[in-house]
Amino acid sequence: MTHFIQQLIHIGITHIADYRTRRSIIVANALTLVILLAMLSLWITMYINYGMINPIRQFISFTIFIVPFILNFLRLTTLNRLYLCYAPPALLLSTLIKPVLSNQILLTTDYDTYRIFLLTFSIIPYLLTGVSGCCWR
Repeated sequence: MTHFIQQLIHIGITHIADYRTRRSIIVANALTLVILLAMLSLWITMYINYGMINPIRQFISFTIFIVPFILNFLRLTTLNRLYLCYAPPALLLSTLIKPVLSNQILLTTDYDTYRIFLLTFSIIPYLLTGVSGCCWR
């Protein structure tokens, strides 16, 4: 199992000699894997507690986070890192838009939760590029 995880994390680094870029790709793959595992554990928890999950939404969100592995496999590593910077906040905002458009009453704590998640997602570009942004080559 650990060999499979290592292969997933090292997808897309075979053709790159620069250390910083290789590190950035490994961090991107590890981040994608962590997000996928977190989503899987959330789905299992929701199914155990509530007895139902929306399979279409789960399939879409799973597909959104499989794309980075495919982009790295196709050697589109810069596009992958850009995609990882924009996909999580876009997915989060898409889940916020549906209740707002359907005129459901949202509590203040719901908005606070979205703000905390957006703030958390804002660290992804720094993880993938570094502070100086040198890894976008």
